Amino acid sequence: MKPVKSALLLLALAAVTVAPAAAAAKPAPAKVRVPTVESLLGNSYTSVRVTGTKLFADDAIGMEFFRHADRQGAEKRPTVRFHGGCNTFGAPFDVRRGRLVLTGPAIGTMMGCRPKRLERADRRLVRTLKKGAKARLKRGRLILTRPAERLRIVLAPAKLRIIEGTLRSTGR
Repeated sequence: MKPVKSALLLLALAAVTVAPAAAAAKPAPAKVRVPTVESLLGNSYTSVRVTGTKLFADDAIGMEFFRHADRQGAEKRPTVRFHGGCNTFGAPFDVRRGRLVLTGPAIGTMMGCRPKRLERADRRLVRTLKKGAKARLKRGRLILTRPAERLRIVLAPAKLRIIEGTLRSTGR
């Protein structure tokens, strides 16, 4: 074999061998997936970043997903308990076409909140969930968005219970 041909052959073999190794060195992009009702049940989240509104502090929103029967003997339905400022609410929910949506009334505490901004935050969160928020899971975080309103809520997994309008950490 001529030296030029063998040099080209070696170069081609090196490129074929090195290219996959170089591609493997790059970290894979984080998988983004649409949550299901089942994937949310049993999980709690607290917000770590909220953009698109000044009503919420970054860490103000808490959400718990579980099954609940509204009366004795009734079937337990997927339920979300959430807190967005002052009061705590609970409502049945579903994930429809990639959107987390309340499927029944949001029943909540009715405390008078100071400052009034907290009551507005409560109303905004209830309205957002009634309309439905685009829901995605990325690296274990639940991301809720309303693109038309430029609202984005990033929630991280947390061990918490929402008790009497406040977030209580149970450790983690």
